[in-house]
Amino acid sequence: MNVVGGRAVLVLGIALICTGVACRARSSAVAPPPTTPPATPETCRACRGVWAIHGLDDKPSCNCRTADAGKRCRDGRDCQGMCIVSADKPEVELLHAGPPARGFFVGRCSELVTVFGCNQILERGASAAGPVPLAGPPQTICVD
Repeated sequence: MNVVGGRAVLVLGIALICTGVACRARSSAVAPPPTTPPATPETCRACRGVWAIHGLDDKPSCNCRTADAGKRCRDGRDCQGMCIVSADKPEVELLHAGPPARGFFVGRCSELVTVFGCNQILERGASAAGPVPLAGPPQTICVD
């Protein structure tokens, strides 16, 4: 076999291996949480959810787990759940040194679809507004 033919076989082999890996990765992906929370403990298990009394509600309900927990985000749309910014030391992407410094706050996707308590949340569509002043932290939202 000549060099060109050998390279073609090598490239084809790598492509077939990569295709097999990609197919396996896709098939093992976790489905996104349902848009309507499951209504029973049994159906809650399907989304690896937590069946309990959440927040101020007096009835148990399901809070589904997300498949992207811990992923870096700068917009709520980047997450299945909520994009939460660290309250201790917010991470930022600096675009313009300023003054005032402008850019984007960076958070991490939540483990559960709904996070109760008070957190600094990047709302869905936040990045569409463009770079924001980084002098103050993002707004704190409380979910009861």
